[in-house]
Amino acid sequence: MAPIVGRVRWTDRAPVAARNYWLSKGVDMAWTYEKSEERATTRYEQTSDLEIADITREIDFDLISRTKPRRVVGTQFYVDVGNFTKQLRSELDDDGEDLLRLLHVYSREASRIVESDFDGQKVHFQGPRLHALAYRPVSDESEMAAKAVLTCLAIRHMTAIFNEVFELADDAAWLIGAGLDHGRCIATRNGANGDQELLFLGSAANHAAKILDKTGTRMTPRVRDLLPEDFDSAITEIEGGDSRIWMPLEDVERLAAEHSWTWTAATSRTRLEKAAARYPAGSVTSSEVQESIDKSALTLSRTKRVSAASLFADVDGFTSYKGRVGLSRGGL
Repeated sequence: MAPIVGRVRWTDRAPVAARNYWLSKGVDMAWTYEKSEERATTRYEQTSDLEIADITREIDFDLISRTKPRRVVGTQFYVDVGNFTKQLRSELDDDGEDLLRLLHVYSREASRIVESDFDGQKVHFQGPRLHALAYRPVSDESEMAAKAVLTCLAIRHMTAIFNEVFELADDAAWLIGAGLDHGRCIATRNGANGDQELLFLGSAANHAAKILDKTGTRMTPRVRDLLPEDFDSAITEIEGGDSRIWMPLEDVERLAAEHSWTWTAATSRTRLEKAAARYPAGSVTSSEVQESIDKSALTLSRTKRVSAASLFADVDGFTSYKGRVGLSRGGL
């Protein structure tokens, strides 16, 4: 079934209208505007004496919370599979189970490249889209930018190996793009109860996502200006002041080694080949949902299929709002 995409405009009457609609269907909706307002007010009051400290050394990001945010300088980057939606549509015949297998292997290897091979900080995955941060060493912003750029390029080269190992050719091959920006952000958490995730507030994190290329590695002038001179020959300026960067595999490996990072294509190939043997085609299956889903219990071997409405909500104009309240490079 094709997704139905639409837009609902919020008005003062929307909460009442929504409740009346469900009551007309015989559903006594538990939500009320008053309850939401009360919860929001309580949560806001909990942040009245918030103190934001600077990160001046390596930190365990698991310790960051809504009441213990931290200010961090670093290079924010996003890496995505630019043609993933196309791949998803082509996998509908088997409920996407084989694509889930591939996504699991790809995400695991990309995470290893970020955290183990380049000593970066993974933030999270949203489907195939990776958000990560290079903030170490905290005293060397040039090293942060170099680390982030080489990580993105390594993941792109890894994906070529991934396509080869899993025999993904032509339209089935995965194509990788990346976006990078550098600056000061606030690290905090959002969500409710135990369902919380790491969140970075600041123009660097926001802008890196906005310039994410479908098949290239794009960076802002803030990243380019921090890169060492030996990156210059790989950089191409594009319209709007941003730049793209591309390096052959041997250059990525050489520069990584010069900066004491351990990634090599051979390392990724070995790990991918082991993963392919561990997760052969048909090894991932899913079952229909029979009861409420316990998200904490979901694993690759305990995957659920569900037919449901998918909801995304966003705040219009949040980027410009952050600039007005000081959530920009110089105002944090």
